[in-house]
Amino acid sequence: MDENYDDHVDAVKALERAEELYSSMSYGELYGPVMECLELDPELGRAWELNGMTMFYYGDMEGARSAFREATSKKGHYPEARWALNMMESDKWPLMEGPEADIGRYTMLGTQLLNDRKWLGAALCFTKLMEITEPDWRARSIMGLIYREMDKLEPSLREYEEAASLPEAPLEIYFDMAVVLIKLGKLPEAENMLMDLIDKTGPTPPILNNLGTAIEAQGRDDEAMDIYDEVIEMDPKYYPALYSKGRLLQKRGKMDEAREVLGQALDREGRIFDINDIKGKKDRDDDDEIYMKEIMIDRDTD
Repeated sequence: MDENYDDHVDAVKALERAEELYSSMSYGELYGPVMECLELDPELGRAWELNGMTMFYYGDMEGARSAFREATSKKGHYPEARWALNMMESDKWPLMEGPEADIGRYTMLGTQLLNDRKWLGAALCFTKLMEITEPDWRARSIMGLIYREMDKLEPSLREYEEAASLPEAPLEIYFDMAVVLIKLGKLPEAENMLMDLIDKTGPTPPILNNLGTAIEAQGRDDEAMDIYDEVIEMDPKYYPALYSKGRLLQKRGKMDEAREVLGQALDREGRIFDINDIKGKKDRDDDDEIYMKEIMIDRDTD
C-alpha cells in the first residue's frame, strides 16, 4: 500500500473528526485533529480553513491570516477563508489592539458569514463575541437564527428566550420564537404567542401567515383559510400566504382554484416560492398528496 495514500486516508479521518467538533461548536477541541490532518496531508484546503477559524477564535489574527492564505491557495471553494482573508486585508479591518478592536473583528466576519449563510463560521464568531461582551439581545437573537437554520431547534428556542429576557429586546423576537415553536410542533404555544404579538403590535402578513400555519396544523382548516385570505387582502403578492392557501385548496380537492392561486405565487424570476411546512420534506415526499411544485408542473404541461 502506498504510504502517501495511507497518510491521505488518515488525514481525511482526522478532518472528519474536526468537522464533527466544528459542527458541534466544540472549538476548544478543534486544534488537535486539525493539526493532525495538516501534518498528514498539507494539501487539504478545508483543514487550513478550519485551522484559520480556530486561530481566529483564539485571537491569533496573524496565525489565522496565514492559514486562510494557505486555504485559498488550494484546490476547492473555501468561503469562510475567502471572506476572512478579504476582510483582514481590507482598509476596514481593525489593526489596533484591545477589546473594541476584537469586538469589531468578530462582528465584521460574523456578519459577513451570516449574510452569506455560512452558519458554522458565523456561529464561531458570534459565540466568541458573546464570550467577550456583556449579554446582548442582538447576539442571542442571531445565535437563535443560526441554530434554527442548522435545524437545532431546541438550542434555537433557548437562545430566543434568553434574548427576549434581556433589556431593550424588541417584541419581534417573539415572532422568531413562534416560528421555532411551530417547527417543534408546539402549536398551541405558538398560536398564543402570535395572538399576543398581534395584540401588542398589530397584524402583519408574516405574523398572520404563521398564525394560520399553526392553526392549520392543529386541524382547523377553515380558520386557517380565513387567515390566509386576510393576509392576501393585506398584501396580494405575499407568497407564503398564496402558497398556504393553494395548499389548502389542494387538500380540499379544488385543483383548478389551487392552480390559479399557486400561479400567483411565482416570483418575478419565475421561481416557485417554497417554505418548510410543519411536516417536513421527507414526510411530504413519502405521502401521496400533491404539493405546489407538482401542481405547477401539471399546469405547464397541460
